[in-house]
Amino acid sequence: METIHLISGSPRRQVLLRQLGLPFEVNPVDTEEFMDPAMDPEDLAKSIAEEKLQAFLESKSKNVKWAVAADTFIHFNGKTIGKPLCRDDALNELIQFSDKTHQVLTGITLYCGESETIITEVD
Repeated sequence: METIHLISGSPRRQVLLRQLGLPFEVNPVDTEEFMDPAMDPEDLAKSIAEEKLQAFLESKSKNVKWAVAADTFIHFNGKTIGKPLCRDDALNELIQFSDKTHQVLTGITLYCGESETIITEVD
């Protein structure tokens, strides 16, 4: 099986691919990940995942057979909340979300180089 380029530094995503027995290479990219408050949260999740994929593809000089990019954030009280900056932020967020309804959204983009197909979904 061809190696998948994982466009993420997320340890959890690496564990998931290992559990599936898929060969992969970690290739995180540095993108702005602007959390546009005017965007629908699902559209935003898709947009950020696609932005990561495009940044990766533009930086590669060789042909890419498979790539996957993803982004996860929380939508709570009409606001989009990204990764906590530090341990204290994470603790404050957990306290803030406790016993309250919130959404955790992950946008995922899969790229097939052979057909140059891009599929993006959100969960």
